[in-house]
Amino acid sequence: MAYNKKAHLRDNIKAIRLMFRLEKERRAVTPEELAALAAYSGFGGIKAVLSPFGKLTDILRWTQSDRELFPLISELHGVLREGATDEREYKRLVDSVKASTFTAFYTPPEIIGALASSLSEHGVSPHSFLDPSSGTGNFLTAFQSHLFTATATPEVAAYEKDLLTGRILRQLQPGTDVRVQGFEELPPQDNGGSTWRRATSLSVTECFSFLLLLPHSLLFVIFATRKLTFNRIIQ
Repeated sequence: MAYNKKAHLRDNIKAIRLMFRLEKERRAVTPEELAALAAYSGFGGIKAVLSPFGKLTDILRWTQSDRELFPLISELHGVLREGATDEREYKRLVDSVKASTFTAFYTPPEIIGALASSLSEHGVSPHSFLDPSSGTGNFLTAFQSHLFTATATPEVAAYEKDLLTGRILRQLQPGTDVRVQGFEELPPQDNGGSTWRRATSLSVTECFSFLLLLPHSLLFVIFATRKLTFNRIIQ
């Protein structure tokens, strides 16, 4: 099925608007709202957000194929401006959206689920879980259902650099330590000999050893994805 830019834009705008409202109202998310937030897919496949925007005549500088998205991009800017506290934050949000078009990658749920399920079948029971590029938490959600139990809940930290995606992730994962910043900004107290630093050296070896147990067909799919799943760190 072809990627529907209009549908994804509408879902993204709805989720962003809802995120701003939830932050303002400071309340728990309802099941219906959770579904709307989960439909957020970012802007990796919507390069129209990079096109010049500010006045109606800017549409003349857009590619012919993207011009049909101009009304939705206008709505997106309106939602961002309305939700931002001031002009400076609005510009930061816009810059973050544009930057994410170059760094946002998609990992199919089937791949994530297969990894989580197979790790569980092989007796992996992590006591710490670090997602350094979390997106909307698809890896975290899958590993929670397969590896986390009521009696063994790992220490979890999720990093997401994109400002909007990180704030939506906080609504989707209210009990998780979500840090809206790049993983390269890991605080000094968590650096060096910390649990997370030790997890990096241990988990990479464990993940590669585990991958040797997977069918070659699944290995091919994993390596074919542009976003390596190994950057989800478990210990």
